[in-house]
Amino acid sequence: MGNTAGFHAKRLSRVPDPAERLTGLLLTQRMFETATPPPVARDFETLAYQALAG
Repeated sequence: MGNTAGFHAKRLSRVPDPAERLTGLLLTQRMFETATPPPVARDFETLAYQALAG
């Protein structure tokens, strides 16, 4: 797994969905610049649901 002692997430995006028994976490090292999630966070959620469907 490697050493995570110095790891600190700058921003966390999560996809909780109890109905699908899904919890997705996206940790980034860059702060989100606005309250609106950046494309990477939206893509993460889209791809998580596509993986469930596919």
